[in-house]
Amino acid sequence: FARLAQHIRALERRLGFQSPVYDKWIAQGMNNADLVSVGTYYNCLPGFERLLDKEGGSLPRFYAAARRLAHEPKAERDRQLCKS
Repeated sequence: FARLAQHIRALERRLGFQSPVYDKWIAQGMNNADLVSVGTYYNCLPGFERLLDKEGGSLPRFYAAARRLAHEPKAERDRQLCKS
């Protein structure tokens, strides 16, 4: 994780900004759970964006659809929302 922290800092210097999210991770020490949560977020985000589009951009309808989906088995939620 030390090498990853070095790469993050190098990228921030190249881009000219520093993210407080990465500051916290680097200070407390990153772990596999942190990385998995980020990976899951980015793998599933496009599916949630599609769901919002499907609901016409209406947040109340999106939230209702997401609540319905929450009752489905994990495999079905992943199939509908997340890249494999």
